[in-house]
Amino acid sequence: MWVVKQIATRSRGSDWRGYFLIACVIILALLLAGTSWSAWQSSIERAAAEARQDYTLEVLLETDQLRTAALQQIRGGRGYLLTGKRIFLTPHTEGKRSASAAYDRLSGLLADNGGQAPRIRALKTDLAHLDTVIGSMIASAADGRQADALRTMRSGSDRDAIEAIIRTLDEIEGTERAALATRTAIAQLALIHI
Repeated sequence: MWVVKQIATRSRGSDWRGYFLIACVIILALLLAGTSWSAWQSSIERAAAEARQDYTLEVLLETDQLRTAALQQIRGGRGYLLTGKRIFLTPHTEGKRSASAAYDRLSGLLADNGGQAPRIRALKTDLAHLDTVIGSMIASAADGRQADALRTMRSGSDRDAIEAIIRTLDEIEGTERAALATRTAIAQLALIHI
């Protein structure tokens, strides 16, 4: 500002030059403020996109864990049914425990997402159905009713249950990926407008 005062006080005939210089300085300050504000907005959008990416990755990790655990339950149940060896119940039991833990983590992640609530409820029902079908097959085989257990397996009830789980997990993943793509596009637009 000292420079502006010096130029403005040099001569009376140069009043318009002083005012012009002051106006230029004010315009530059406004441009700098606008650029700073735009950069700040862009950083907020970028941070939101990064947070959404982390969240989506957590959801995808849990859906993958759940998918693997459900398949492990089937593998263990069918292994026991086909061989009669109790050692095959270990993967079933571990899969059941892992599925329950992954479901709890996934439902916790999606608790604030009203759009995913119906899918989480459906997933709980699907997991319970899988547990019932596999449990029925194992109980029949353990009681010596091998024919009943095989009939349940051949009916495809376990396959239907796992397919329902996978469909629901695919829907959850698709919704989360779409939300991530939207948030990323918003962040990219904000970056372009700096």
